[in-house]
Amino acid sequence: MAKVTKEIKKPKWADGDTLILAKPIQHGSEVITQLKFREPIAKDFRDIPVKDATTGNILDLAASICEQPPSVINRLGIADMGEVLNFVGSFM
Repeated sequence: MAKVTKEIKKPKWADGDTLILAKPIQHGSEVITQLKFREPIAKDFRDIPVKDATTGNILDLAASICEQPPSVINRLGIADMGEVLNFVGSFM
């Protein structure tokens, strides 16, 4: 039996703060193809246990600093989520 492989698209950074999604997200009538992040400020970290942060905490921070609702972040593909976690995690 032949092994079936599926090519996984990788997300790309357009510049230092804009992630072009490998898998666009349908959110209502809008298709989101990229996430633009701002640099987080102290207020963004108020409710995050930095020492014991979970994946959920980091994704919540991502939603905050790219000004998207959590429902958009929840729909990220695995490759896109990995990029977001690495980017946002670099601030912690």
